[in-house]
Order: sequence, then structure tokens, then C-alpha cells
Amino acid sequence: QAFVRTLEAATVGFHLGGEVTTIDLDRGELSPTDQTVAEALANEIVFANRPVRTHWTTLEEIERFGLRKPPVKTGAIRIVEVAEFDRSACGGTHPATTGQIGLVKIVGTERVRGGTRVQFVCGSRALAAFQRSSFVSRELVAALRVAEPELPAAVDRLAQRVRVAEKSLQDARTQLLAHEAAALRAAAQPVGSTRLVQHCFVDRAVDELRQLAQKLTAEPGTVAILGSQADRAHLVVARSSDLDVDLRPSLSAALTTIGGRGGGAPGLAQGSGAGRGALPEALEQATRAVTVLLLARDSEIAGDRDNSSF
Repeated sequence: QAFVRTLEAATVGFHLGGEVTTIDLDRGELSPTDQTVAEALANEIVFANRPVRTHWTTLEEIERFGLRKPPVKTGAIRIVEVAEFDRSACGGTHPATTGQIGLVKIVGTERVRGGTRVQFVCGSRALAAFQRSSFVSRELVAALRVAEPELPAAVDRLAQRVRVAEKSLQDARTQLLAHEAAALRAAAQPVGSTRLVQHCFVDRAVDELRQLAQKLTAEPGTVAILGSQADRAHLVVARSSDLDVDLRPSLSAALTTIGGRGGGAPGLAQGSGAGRGALPEALEQATRAVTVLLLARDSEIAGDRDNSSF
């Protein structure tokens, strides 16, 4: 009824939970002000300690009660009335006065089927919710060294600093990957007409391996075979777009050595396994398989050229 009077929002659903009670409203998102106004009215009625009465009636006589939502049942109907505030058909347990309900506190909202679900608690549960939020607030005040009213602004400033720091860290990682790619490319081994980069890292995330492989193979005529001994053994194989070879079979054979699985596209594939100690052997196995693949490709291209010269 508080939402009806303050927002003209009707209740379309209700659930009495063990810890949290919810009502569904036929209204979109509620602003903090909307919630505060409705919550204040509900508590005003609670603190007024108004009597709660019950009436028995029938469907034929129910109109005189002016219910917000008439029931669909037949026979005897129980009406619960909060004096001068609300009347509803309900067969559940109710207090003798509104004051027995205790404090009413909204603890959350979410969008549900075009409307809004309001989560709230009452009485001792409201006290427990306040105690939890008060504890969190005190911890934040101590950690951020600001007064409680300044917490939102302090958290916002901290979040902005974190975003700036994350952006700077990402930029630094990008630059580091570029330098690493240049150094690895300079040490690449020629395999026929292709440059082959092979390297094993320690504690390198597979995402970084993939990014580094992509930077290396942005240059034409390049294949990268990279591994990392981290929480697991990681393998990434990649080629530049001008090399029309499928690297997945070479990766699959190497993954068997580390007891791993993986997949991907012909030009970029990756996998992981538990056999960290076997990673160097797996890298060599992948390198040998890719070398055979690249030399066969060069031989085929050379044969095509010879045939075209006749």
C-alpha cells in the first residue's frame, strides 16, 4: 500500500522468504528517492502502532471493503485491515498492531519481467541488516580515513584511481609485449622461407602468450610456438596470415606429451595440460612438427614454380 500511495505502483507478486520478503511492482526501475519515500510511509504506519483487524465476508459482499485487488476464491473470505491505511484479502498470520512488525527496511531491488522486485526485511531481520551495513561502513571509514557521509565520494575517487592504474598497467604490458616480440623476432630461426620463433616462459598467463604470439605473427612469414610453465603447462601456436598451413595437428601432438587438451583455428591454437615438467619436450615436439610442415610447404611451392616454367 505504501508504494500505491507514493508511486501508484500496484503489487503483482509477493513472496514471504525465510530471510528476505519480496514484492513485485508493475513499475520500472525505482529511484533511491522513490524507495525512501515509500519506506518512510511504511514505517510511519508501523510506528503509529495502528490496530490490525480481520473481517469475514463473501465474494458477493466484498465490494464494500474497497480492496485494491479482489480475490478470486469463493466462499468465506478473510479481510485483514490496517486501520485507515489498507485492506487486503489474506489468510496468513498477522500481528495485532502494526508496531509489532518493527522497522521496515528495503535492502535491494531488481528488474523482473518489465517491473521491479523490491526486497525488504522487518523487525529483528532489519536490525541484523543494519548491523551488517553499519559494520561495513565502519570498516570503510577506517580504511579510507574519511567521515561516513564522505564514503561515496571517497569510493568513487578510489575507483577512478584504480581505472587509471589499470589503464597504465595495460599500456605498460602492451609496450612490454612489443619489446619482447621484437627481441624474439630478432632471435627467430629460419625454416626455409619462414621465421620460426620458439620460447618457453615461466609463470606467464596463457592470455599473454596468445597476445605475444599475435604480435609476432603480425609480421609476414612468421610462426610462433610459445609455452609457459605456470599453474599448468600452456602452449600457443600461431602463424602469420600469409602462411596457409594448419597448425592444429602439430599442437595436438604436443599436447599429448603434457596430458593436455586444446583447440583453435588453423592459424592460432592453444592448449593446456597438467604436465608442467614435460613442457620443454612438448615445445620441441611442436617445433619439429611445424618445421616438417613448413619445409613441405616450401617444397610444394617450389614444385609449382618449376611446373609453371615449362
